[in-house]
Amino acid sequence: MNLFYNNRLKVWFHSTLGKQVLFGHNKTPLPFIEKIQAKKDIFLFQVNCSENNAGPLIGFLVHQNQKSQIMVNEPYVTGLAEYLWQTKCIPVLVPVEQIGNDSIDGAIFDGKNKRWIRGHFPVPNIFYNRISKRIIEKTPKYKTALSWIKDQQIPIFNPCFLDKYETFLVLRKNDRLRNFLPKTMLIRDKSSFLAFCQQHQVVYIKPRDNYKGNGVSIVKYHDTGAVVVLKYTEKQVFQCFDEYWEMNKTDLTNGTLIAQQAIRPATINGKRFDYRVLAHLKVEKNIQKYVLTGIGIRLAASHNITTHIPRGGKILKPTALILSDDHKFEIKQMINEIGHELTKHFGLFGEFSVDIGITKNNNLKIFEVNAKPMQFDERKIEKKRYERLRHLFLKLTDFA
Repeated sequence: MNLFYNNRLKVWFHSTLGKQVLFGHNKTPLPFIEKIQAKKDIFLFQVNCSENNAGPLIGFLVHQNQKSQIMVNEPYVTGLAEYLWQTKCIPVLVPVEQIGNDSIDGAIFDGKNKRWIRGHFPVPNIFYNRISKRIIEKTPKYKTALSWIKDQQIPIFNPCFLDKYETFLVLRKNDRLRNFLPKTMLIRDKSSFLAFCQQHQVVYIKPRDNYKGNGVSIVKYHDTGAVVVLKYTEKQVFQCFDEYWEMNKTDLTNGTLIAQQAIRPATINGKRFDYRVLAHLKVEKNIQKYVLTGIGIRLAASHNITTHIPRGGKILKPTALILSDDHKFEIKQMINEIGHELTKHFGLFGEFSVDIGITKNNNLKIFEVNAKPMQFDERKIEKKRYERLRHLFLKLTDFA
């Protein structure tokens, strides 16, 4: 079926004679127009049908800046939107500021010209949270919007960014995941942090709510009492723990940092590496399970602190390291458990990624879980991601 949008009149319509066509979550009836003149402000959309419903209308939840410009995470969202448009879905950008109305002023993807146009449309059939800033999710307007979406019983997934410490506490309660987690603590006071450093000797310091390796450092505690701190661009040496603590006390006592036991990692040419594992929810016959979508390999930069690409990490080809069948099985079991725990505690998760390391003793360790995975550089993984997301959109909106 074809739907049309007149951007000058801000009107949606269809051209199927004798058929009632409903559109969006509120099942808005669309007018019928038989003869359509080709104009630059009229846009064509091929869509799926479920009884009289046309769609689905897929809302990427985003936000506006102070100038009312829609803030969207390029190029991932546009790449996915192009795929959805080609496969009979209608992708739209929904500013969180617009939630609560019977219709939305946002942006519509013009697949023919591969661009976003400002436009008007009904409330979407489903929301996919791609808000790019944590601070937006902490505002009253976001919380009100999320509550309204849930009250309307509209599916929404990945409802929030993840706090590293909260996520650790959730996963630690799961018997099947506990042994995969490095020891982790929330830094609050000097004595407990000192005991943690003395026990593990090498620990990672991470902000609870940062990503891409921002703010990460390594603290090495020596038997002599000296402390060495490694950052991306510098190395600091302290004669004793007290000296280190006094210099960093303000940051270490405000509840924003965690300490994580450093594992003895397996290496390639002396550099640590980890797996970037992408997972998606799969719904079949009312059974929900989380499945493996793809695995990328990242090699640390010369500083050997993190493998994140913005921090100098490198992408390795899958052939650079072959996963054993046992590890593949463990990862598949792991992501299914993680997915169900995230959904149980935070709300529906349709996708997530996990940074997984491997020790010199050949054991897997979960370093981090990411609620809003960025674009994968591996094209095969990203293509499969698009397919999995479209399948999920259709399933959750009854268009499958």
